[in-house]
Amino acid sequence: MDKVKTFTRKIDAFQRSHTALAFPVAVVKRYGDEEAGKQAALVTYYAFLSVFPLLLIFITVLGIVVSSNPELEARITENVFHLFPALSRDLQDNVHTLKSSGPALALQALVLLYGARGLASILQDTFNNLWHIAKEHRPGILGDYARSFGMMIAVGLGMILGSVLSFVLTSVIHLGIIGVIFINLVNVAVTFGLILLVFRLGTSNKISLKKLILGAGIATIGLIIVQILGGYIMSEHLPKLEGSYGSFAITLGLLFWIYLQAQVLLYAIVTTVVRTEKDWPKKLF
Repeated sequence: MDKVKTFTRKIDAFQRSHTALAFPVAVVKRYGDEEAGKQAALVTYYAFLSVFPLLLIFITVLGIVVSSNPELEARITENVFHLFPALSRDLQDNVHTLKSSGPALALQALVLLYGARGLASILQDTFNNLWHIAKEHRPGILGDYARSFGMMIAVGLGMILGSVLSFVLTSVIHLGIIGVIFINLVNVAVTFGLILLVFRLGTSNKISLKKLILGAGIATIGLIIVQILGGYIMSEHLPKLEGSYGSFAITLGLLFWIYLQAQVLLYAIVTTVVRTEKDWPKKLF
């Protein structure tokens, strides 16, 4: 028993004396101490409830804004549903535009937005909890609503503008290696901008924008990697789910995919918090 204790102390002392090991250990421990995994599950729940209402609004608004360019509309729609690898076809088959028009359409959209607001609101709570923002420094009811609606509208418009920009660049740039790299860099920049905007709207002003930049950068890289590997990840897990759960596998697959990305997002914030507070090294045992 004494030999085991001596061995574990040596391992702990080694990791604490090397920042390259101590920092990631501190991030993982902080993530666990803050029960961020439970918060990621809560974000997943609200995101799952919000997916279809938000997609309904998005596809409807898209059809109105770019109705004169079917090719562009198809490109943007493809980009949006591509965010759900292995599930995109099933989602696309079940998400259609709202049938109303005029005031009735606006009312429907507002009702759906209000229903989906829970996701933006829980993101605010989660971000502020991880930053340990006291209740009195968080937005009031009106501020919460304004930030929530602003978050959803900004992300929706940002996705449309990003897809339009990519479409235009693809049309005017010769797609050699340099052209492909440039367009991908533009997509990365747009993704980074959207995540930074979500972090800014979702976090109390007590936390400066400068402190949020690192987290947005980490989240951007993490989400892009997850998205690239998404086809493989989902193709590996979805058939197993289908074998056991049948048609319910699509629901489980969507929950799994959202939870995975929620964890990436929260790990990015925890990493920034640990760095900002210089909260390392930590004891491993």
